Amino acid sequence: TTIKIFTTCLKIDIEYKTLGIQWDTTSREIVSQVLRRCKIRHKDPRLFYLSMEVTVRRAGVKTLLVLDDEARPAILQACHPKGDSRFCLQLKAGGLVRVHTSALQPLSQYKSLLISEETTSDELLGLLLTTYNSAEPVEQFSLYEVCPNQEYQRKLHPDDLPLRAQVQRQQRGETCHFLVRRNPNYPRRRQILPPIQESNPSLTADAPAPRTEPEVKSDAKSQDDGEKRMCRMCKNNFKSCEYCNKAPSRDKATISASAHPSPSLTYHPVYNIREIRTVCHSFSSLGVDKKLLDINMKTTNGQRRGQTKSRSYGNFVYI
Repeated sequence: TTIKIFTTCLKIDIEYKTLGIQWDTTSREIVSQVLRRCKIRHKDPRLFYLSMEVTVRRAGVKTLLVLDDEARPAILQACHPKGDSRFCLQLKAGGLVRVHTSALQPLSQYKSLLISEETTSDELLGLLLTTYNSAEPVEQFSLYEVCPNQEYQRKLHPDDLPLRAQVQRQQRGETCHFLVRRNPNYPRRRQILPPIQESNPSLTADAPAPRTEPEVKSDAKSQDDGEKRMCRMCKNNFKSCEYCNKAPSRDKATISASAHPSPSLTYHPVYNIREIRTVCHSFSSLGVDKKLLDINMKTTNGQRRGQTKSRSYGNFVYI
């Protein structure tokens, strides 16, 4: 959608600017677009804000609304009839700071800028870099507070507010200005920083060596050949395996289980026991039951009922 911004506070000869914006465009983004369209680079964007003027036709009353930085002007404009609302660019109260910029421009001694109380040190440095048409990053520079009556210079944090610091100095009867310094060895330090994998040698030492593509292909081929020759149920050759000869179609269903560990390597307790041998000094996987011990003590060397000579000697427990 389109929106009309009245910009009489910027230039007298420019009455308004028409912008094409999205529905989720914020007021702060619109202010930055207006400053770019008017080619104003030396003014702080935080000095400006948007106001919405709503007119009631019948009563002839006008209401002025101050929009915050996160307001959506396109949505607010759609809530009112066309022609009953308009947006104006307003100017906040700020302060003048003097910044010595010999690190940015050797031929320039200082630069006086009008900034807001909410402007941070990094935003002030970015404004200076934009003024001098410099493409260097803001992190390469730092802002220092200099007082002529003191022998030291205080480095400001990136989130510090220079104008408020200057006001506090003036309230104590002190004068100060700001100085831009280049961070020493900034490009070299960025090159020295190792990657994340190289910074921890213990992890790289324990990691296995990468295998080449021919090795991976050969391992996959040998694995497929082994799967064709061996049975997954009895681990025998297909030719000598009775289970595979009786039911060869079941081999396809067991292919999906090849990725899981072998049943012989894992512990699976069996709760449906059909036969328990009563051999001395032998224990089943479920433990020795007291009744089985009593049966073992009462048994004789003779054969029990229901058993033949061909069957092996033992006790049968039906569950």
